[in-house]
Amino acid sequence: MDTARTTEAMKPANADDVDRIDYLYHRGWEFIGMPERLPSGLFQAKVHYRSLLMGQNGLLASDRQACETERQALGVGWEDAMSWAREHRDDHHGCL
Repeated sequence: MDTARTTEAMKPANADDVDRIDYLYHRGWEFIGMPERLPSGLFQAKVHYRSLLMGQNGLLASDRQACETERQALGVGWEDAMSWAREHRDDHHGCL
């Protein structure tokens, strides 16, 4: 699997307009997080995931409160991502 090409494909079409893109690797999953400014001026993280073992990918849904800073929003996004990875560990057929 071409990791660089898959990671590039996960980035949003407007990635050049995004000020910050962060990466997290946890339990066999790669997460790409971008802070998104809401109409209220607050921030929320948009987090995409990809299985490093099976290539499965998607977007995590976030029901969290909006945050005052990009850093806070990404912190909340990473908490959600790690929790999601724990819940989906069986997607890797017990190899983690």
